Amino acid sequence: MTVSDWCYTVLIASGLLIDYFVSGPAFLRRSQLDQPSARMWLWSVWMTLLWALVVVGIALWLSNERAWLALGMAVPKGWRLWGSVILVVGFALHQVRTAAKIARISGPK
Repeated sequence: MTVSDWCYTVLIASGLLIDYFVSGPAFLRRSQLDQPSARMWLWSVWMTLLWALVVVGIALWLSNERAWLALGMAVPKGWRLWGSVILVVGFALHQVRTAAKIARISGPK
């Protein structure tokens, strides 16, 4: 492991500790006041943290000039490709149908 790998590991551990010791108690305080907005806030914090770690990880991977194949990032071939395509298209269609159903629901007036 390189120095940057260790720094990235420390960054991940720090993010988890901040989540546990800062975000968790803040969520509990917020949820006593307004539970739906507290959930949205917590979700936003988690997504921001996770995507920031992904961006930093990709930047480190690229800066060290490592091969994507070492992560298993290769385009599948044969039945794996078509199986993946079918699953992704099926999931997308399911999401579109669900969104259309939700859009048709009329709320209280």
